[in-house]
Amino acid sequence: MDEEVSLLEEQPYIEFNGDDKAVRRRSLLDKSLGRRKSLLQTPFLCADEADYLILRANDPPETETTTLQETLKLVKARKYRLQQFAKMQSITGMNPMTLRFKIEYEAGFHDKIQNLAPHNTQYCFLLGFTGSLLYYTWEASRNHLTPFAYALAFGLGVGSFFIGFLLAFCSCMIERMELLSIIVFSNAALSFILFKPAAHLTGPILPLFILIIPIFGVTRVRFLYSCILGWSIFFLYITIQLIALQVLDFTTEKDSDILYQGLNYGMMVLGGMVSHYRQELLRRRNYALQLPFTTSNNTASETSDDLEKPKFSKSRLLYPFTLEFRNEEVETCFMRHWYLVDPFPFENPNAAVLHQGAFKVVRFSIATAVFNQCFLAIQDYRLLKDSPSIQKLDYGLRFGAIATMYISSAALMFVLGKQYFRKWIDGNLGVSKEVEQLQGARTPSRRQALLAKFLPTHFARQALKKAQHSDVVASQYFSACVVLVHTSCMAIMLFSVASSRSARSSDVYFMGFINSILFSHRSGFRVRHRYAVLTTTLVGFSVILVAIKMLHVNGYPYLWIRYGAYIIIVLVLAGMISREEESLRRDFFILKSIRTLEFEEWYQTIINIQGKISYFSFQLIIAIEWVRTRLINKVKARREAKKSHSREAPVLIDTSTHLSQASKIGMYGEFVHLLLVVIDLLVHISS
Repeated sequence: MDEEVSLLEEQPYIEFNGDDKAVRRRSLLDKSLGRRKSLLQTPFLCADEADYLILRANDPPETETTTLQETLKLVKARKYRLQQFAKMQSITGMNPMTLRFKIEYEAGFHDKIQNLAPHNTQYCFLLGFTGSLLYYTWEASRNHLTPFAYALAFGLGVGSFFIGFLLAFCSCMIERMELLSIIVFSNAALSFILFKPAAHLTGPILPLFILIIPIFGVTRVRFLYSCILGWSIFFLYITIQLIALQVLDFTTEKDSDILYQGLNYGMMVLGGMVSHYRQELLRRRNYALQLPFTTSNNTASETSDDLEKPKFSKSRLLYPFTLEFRNEEVETCFMRHWYLVDPFPFENPNAAVLHQGAFKVVRFSIATAVFNQCFLAIQDYRLLKDSPSIQKLDYGLRFGAIATMYISSAALMFVLGKQYFRKWIDGNLGVSKEVEQLQGARTPSRRQALLAKFLPTHFARQALKKAQHSDVVASQYFSACVVLVHTSCMAIMLFSVASSRSARSSDVYFMGFINSILFSHRSGFRVRHRYAVLTTTLVGFSVILVAIKMLHVNGYPYLWIRYGAYIIIVLVLAGMISREEESLRRDFFILKSIRTLEFEEWYQTIINIQGKISYFSFQLIIAIEWVRTRLINKVKARREAKKSHSREAPVLIDTSTHLSQASKIGMYGEFVHLLLVVIDLLVHISS
């Protein structure tokens, strides 16, 4: 008998899909918490046990017989859970500007991401090698190149990608993959920038434009270094082109051309920086959740072994291609919270007040898209003077179709959020009236406020869940339509310019088309990976098919090959970006769910201990602990003050605020671009 009890304590969950139907799983809601060690340390033998835990962690609390005292207990439990999540996020000491941890945690994070970097790095180097080889071969067949230009092209440019691709397979380079990526991308960028004046080319350097994409997040280069590299490329390009414009004879390129080319590069760098900030913040947030809950036997560079077990792995819980959860109920649960993962990461996502403001998640990205269309409209005025009919067409597409669709998407989410909140309130009031009639008394207003803020109504729960899911699906379908309209309109502008007298500006409009593809794959607009890939791939290959016929007929032999190769490369890189960001959010959903259950167990244990200790003893222990903590903190503060007189950088705890700030910075950057072109336009008109 003792052996059976011991086995039950070690393995409290047993297989229930076996041949013996009498074997059943122990209920997770069993109140005898002392009979199991931990939700994480329990060896789950059933295939869907982790799915069950995720569903339980994201279910709304039971409120059928909730009294005011029980409601206050739930509020305290919520407060405790949020405090524990905040502690886990703050222990790493992440700087909100550079996103760097303390030295001891940064080393562990660096090792972890470098171990995952080789595959993405190899793919990027292979794409870079193939694309740069085709580009330089194309230019060599059309222009007479000097030996210096050949050395830049096939030595510094193509050679860097080739050597980097080979080194990426060496096991000794795994810990140095970040350094390898920086060196290869720096050499390739320098090659593209210097090749333009060396080969006497005009117009934007499209391969350099595409090279900026993998720098931000795709190859696991950390945010700080990718920003330094990206903006260095931007300023070096502007400097070299302005010097070349004065020294060399570029009769077909003007100052305005360099300005708008530089602004397009700046938009690409800024967009990549904002996207990478969000992506790395998500990655570092997940890393903090994987740290051991107690650090007595672990170092700062280690992660929790329990969360590394196969039962919680994405390969076991998710489909590899669509990234959907294998369990339909878990997938539906995750999709209901799709727009809440970033702004309210650790809240119970069933509160109606959270869904009411879901449209705010995309407001800055939509404003960025509208400002971008204003900027491009001024670009139309400056670059398409010889084609007034094309100007009018572009104005109509930008403000009549693209900007209108983006604003409509925000309006749709706003209306759906208000309707859902109204449904929740109506259901809550209906149940409250029934309870009042049964009890013969009115419900206290304080209790109503607490219930309205934290607890959805049990009787309307299933209907509300369906409403949540249908609202998210409707928003996603409409967002996919917005992406389709945006990319299609940019493609129409590209072909209209390429077939007009302003054809020399077609590369600039091709850059705009590439930006529209990237915008849909980056997480600001919150389009799912599968929808972004389907819509942009459909438009991309349609553009290639149209280019085969149209561009060749209008005197641009084989230009469709060039554009087609660029589009395919951009689609692959953009797909990698959206896949990584959605994967990080799903990974966070798993980690947060398991940690939530663990914190609930800890809180329940604390409550049980408090019940066994007298009130006076408990208060005395709290007072002693408070005094001890104050003394320890004072001693630590004095030691730190002696070590360094410099003021410590702020520590990031609330990741949701900074995710929103990143989108806001992107909007401000787009507004600055708009001001610059307005100033250029006023100068042009006055002269």
